[in-house]
Amino acid sequence: MSNDSLWSRIKKGRFVQVLVGYLAASWIVLQLIDTLGGTFELPAWVGPVALILLVIGFIVVMATAWVQSHPLTDRKEESEELPGSWEIAAGELKESLSRGEVPHLTWARAIMGGVFAFSLLVGLAGAYVLFKDRGETLAPTVAVASDDAAPAIAVMPFSVRGEGLELWREGMVDALSANLEGAGGLRTIASQTILARWEELGGGDEATDLSSQLDVARATGARYTLTGSVISTGSNLRLSADVYDSASGEPLGHGQVEGAPDSMFVLVDRLSIAVLREMLSDEELRTSAMSLAAVTTPSLDALKAYLEAEAHYRRGDFESAVPAYERAIEADSTFAMANYRLENSYGWLTSTFNPLVAEAADRAARYAHRLPDRQAVLVRASQSMSLGTLDGIDALRDAVRRHPDDAEAWFQLADTYFHLGRHLPVGLDEAEGALQRAIELAPRFVPYQLHWYDLAAWLHADSALAAERLSALQELAGSYDDVNQRTLAFEIVFGDSATQRAAIERTDMLDGPTRSSITTAGLRNPRFIAQDISLQRRFIESSPPERRPGMRAGLVANRLALGQGKVSEAVDLVSQSGWPGAGQFCSLARFYAVGLPVPEDRLASLEADLEPGESAACVAVWRGMQDGDGDDWTEALRQSIGELASLADSVRADTASLPSDLRREARARRFDARIGELEGFGLWRQGEPQEAIRVLREATLNGGSWLTRWWIAQIYLELGQPAQALRYLDSLYWEQASLARYHLGKIYDGMGETDRARDAYETFVIAWAEADPELQPLVEEARQAIVRLMDAPQPAPAETDEAEAGN
Repeated sequence: MSNDSLWSRIKKGRFVQVLVGYLAASWIVLQLIDTLGGTFELPAWVGPVALILLVIGFIVVMATAWVQSHPLTDRKEESEELPGSWEIAAGELKESLSRGEVPHLTWARAIMGGVFAFSLLVGLAGAYVLFKDRGETLAPTVAVASDDAAPAIAVMPFSVRGEGLELWREGMVDALSANLEGAGGLRTIASQTILARWEELGGGDEATDLSSQLDVARATGARYTLTGSVISTGSNLRLSADVYDSASGEPLGHGQVEGAPDSMFVLVDRLSIAVLREMLSDEELRTSAMSLAAVTTPSLDALKAYLEAEAHYRRGDFESAVPAYERAIEADSTFAMANYRLENSYGWLTSTFNPLVAEAADRAARYAHRLPDRQAVLVRASQSMSLGTLDGIDALRDAVRRHPDDAEAWFQLADTYFHLGRHLPVGLDEAEGALQRAIELAPRFVPYQLHWYDLAAWLHADSALAAERLSALQELAGSYDDVNQRTLAFEIVFGDSATQRAAIERTDMLDGPTRSSITTAGLRNPRFIAQDISLQRRFIESSPPERRPGMRAGLVANRLALGQGKVSEAVDLVSQSGWPGAGQFCSLARFYAVGLPVPEDRLASLEADLEPGESAACVAVWRGMQDGDGDDWTEALRQSIGELASLADSVRADTASLPSDLRREARARRFDARIGELEGFGLWRQGEPQEAIRVLREATLNGGSWLTRWWIAQIYLELGQPAQALRYLDSLYWEQASLARYHLGKIYDGMGETDRARDAYETFVIAWAEADPELQPLVEEARQAIVRLMDAPQPAPAETDEAEAGN
């Protein structure tokens, strides 16, 4: 073939245009695969396989261009001997393949083959994900530290020389860390983490040598180490700092500034720029505007009080921290971080129900926009949790990925999971994982250790683990109210009979909030439901008479019916509570909604006495459980949703009684959640399970009740998808967890997870041992399952390779 002929075919086939187009399409495909991989955690082999397919596709595309450029191709296409360049011609394609021949290459066939190959790849990857983790990838993501977090710089405690400068030893860690965050793409190691490592590695409060400081920085994972000093030079202060490569110890930058003590903001800003000048480009410095006053407070008095309070806070000395934070806020009421820390300190020192906590939280949220993103995330997430909403959860997950060294972010994520994870749903194991990371970073911060004990009792019901964590907590915190509460809780559930009686008698001397904390601290596991009920009865009998009826119905009845299967006793208790008929009806309707044998004639009698529209939501659920298709029920459902929508609108408009926009919206969203619950419930009863799940999931994010998650689990079970039901059942806390354990036992049993199945069944049997006679068949079924699982052959341990064993 002549060169002219070759060149004419290349021009006719438009090989250059085809190549450019294919490379552009390949880039788009690879970006899409990368995005899907990050979102759904696709397996690692997807990327390499996609690349191989693209290489094969390149060969096919080039071959197609060569075939289509042949002079005979046009003539044969016109005579219909061959399919046209944009025809698939499925019949001819099938015939060619059946004869074992390579089909004629057309552009339509090349494109169809590519689409089919990548659709198959994504489909197989998706099926792999769903099979491997039973759909958990599509559930809320557990936060983990990111391997590609920005390079970090650790600011060491400064050496100080001069009268009245002690504040700046740790204060410069806080001030410079706040100022340098984000500069030139850097992140700063949280001061709490730095000072925890400083104490562990022997630095203490004294100055230490460079080698030790580099060790501290390396222990935090920081790439760079900043050391420095503050020295009094008569009427002025001299601030100097050096930056080192943490791994090699090589000096990277130096800065020194001097000025009057009352110009500390300017000095810190100038020092920040000076030490980074040799590390960053001019462009990075220009875009890294640093202003300590902007990210903290323009008031030097407020800053000094705040830094003093921070030193107390890190040591868990909230009694000393509170007045210092209050002085900071007195000097500058718009100081967002001071308000945020004051909110936390009030909560740890007294109770989260303290009105001062809400006031400080509202002020912090109001001025959070002035903070760097890292601090603003914490402030807003804390506010969201106090309001019972989940608006801050995604930002917290992102925060611990970007700042894996930030103990406070990890703890706040764990605390959100602990208190609100039931709305996601998130199991307590995920709360424990995040909390463990916080404790690793700041092991001597007492508040982190409190829930660490709680989870040993609540999640594991493990006496040895609880004793170990309680001992560590007592050694760390000594005699401290929160520690004393957990000591009592431990003795009540794990002690012998004499210890239990003595501990219960000591609770008589406690006030109401403290008594409630004992239940929170260690009695939430279904295995302890009997002790919990006994303690609640004791609390009720010693409470003011006017509070007893409501407390008895609200606390004990739920625990009796759901926690122990004693439905008859619970029904009698509700009937004797003195509640109006609407309250009784709703309480019993909830029991009925989970399949407990509440007498239908009792519910029908209570419903007949209700005023029109009264407790309409409960009526809708009650009727829907009986007849999900009737016109009467459909009207009740519509009426309930309309009433709840009106209540939500009225709350949003009521600026007089609730001036806070955030609190008003949070309260309104609870009505939105109830609307979602009813809509999802209606869809389920009317035969639309998939749409019901979607609506009910949205309701959980608005703070839906435990029934929302119960219904989602039941729908999944009806659809034959027990693995999806598992997460929702596992997220049920308090007394609902007892009955959930029965269903979890069946699910784990079916999945072949013998240990988990046996543990779930055992927990259910312990809780429901004295259930009503009509519920005893469930208990007996669980008992028999335990015996069967104990007799089941255990999988043989994996054989160890001799070479591996030798190593």
